[in-house]
Amino acid sequence: MRSLDPRAVYLKALKPSTGEAGLDDVERLIYAVKELETYIAMSGWEAFFVGSCSHLCPDLRRCFELSRDDRSLAILDDFIAYLAARGVAFESDAIEQWYSAETDESIASRPDWGARFVEAEQERWTRIAAYLRTQGVVLVNPDTKWGPN
Repeated sequence: MRSLDPRAVYLKALKPSTGEAGLDDVERLIYAVKELETYIAMSGWEAFFVGSCSHLCPDLRRCFELSRDDRSLAILDDFIAYLAARGVAFESDAIEQWYSAETDESIASRPDWGARFVEAEQERWTRIAAYLRTQGVVLVNPDTKWGPN
């Protein structure tokens, strides 16, 4: 069994010497989720989708689907449906234009996908860890309840 710490994977992706290109397929899935969590904490949910990591969206979806994380997938799909209902394409420039044109009132009335995503954290990582175990990978992180100690 291979052991991976999601925090270490995240830091590996940020290193100039390795970067995202140095991640394998499993690490890339972990990185996509950790990057969204980081964006939510630092800049908010929407910032991920307009930032330099918006290209990770397919990896996010794949991670949620493979791990059968229906809750996180539903949050992502709700965001996409919300945009579509307003005529906003699910692509970085269109989302950024929509987001910058919103009023305080419209921002206050839309769903808080970031909060919903944060609330689903333990379930998400439990499901990801369970899926990765079937692939010969054990997630380790002593600060969480989802990984083995």
